[in-house]
Amino acid sequence: MSGGTSDELRKRFQILERVAIFFTLPDNILHALARRLAPASATRGSVIVHQGDPGDTMFVVESGRCEVFVEESPGHTITIALLGPDDFFGEMSLISEETRTASVRALEDCRLLTLDRRTLYETLPADSDALIELTKLVEQRKDTLPNLIARARMVAPSKRPRQSPSTRPRAAPAERRSPSTSRRHWASGSRGRCCWSTSLSPTTTTRSSPT
Repeated sequence: MSGGTSDELRKRFQILERVAIFFTLPDNILHALARRLAPASATRGSVIVHQGDPGDTMFVVESGRCEVFVEESPGHTITIALLGPDDFFGEMSLISEETRTASVRALEDCRLLTLDRRTLYETLPADSDALIELTKLVEQRKDTLPNLIARARMVAPSKRPRQSPSTRPRAAPAERRSPSTSRRHWASGSRGRCCWSTSLSPTTTTRSSPT
């Protein structure tokens, strides 16, 4: 059992209150989970979870920033979320035994809180309906992932091999864009990051990434 000071437990409880998949849990269960959250850390540049790996742990960001990304093909990744304090990721692993759907990298030194599947099942009463509701919410969030990746792909710049001037195909005069059109095209595709929230309610809900 992790435990902690009264101030730490109060802060952890407040964080769990904002985690969308825990909305249906009563306060006494949230307090019990807060006491069993385990602290962890990640150094800048380290990958906290890897896409395709098995997992059984959810993470809450206490401090620092993280990047969530998916690898669509070898060497080609798309950033689908930027997470900060009180955001969370990996919640699907609490219910599902499927592999991680995305990778998460620390953009700064991060302090994290972790909750694993065993702790969750030990804390929830055996006759509680909370687990059923929890499973439904996690499945709903999982269903949003393809749309989120598609949205990220629309604003992410294409990563294609560079061509030398001698091999680069030339457009026919009639097909060339005017300078103003080219600038507009560049501007619409130059945003290098895509930040979204998978919260079930806007802004007031802690953001998460379905990993």
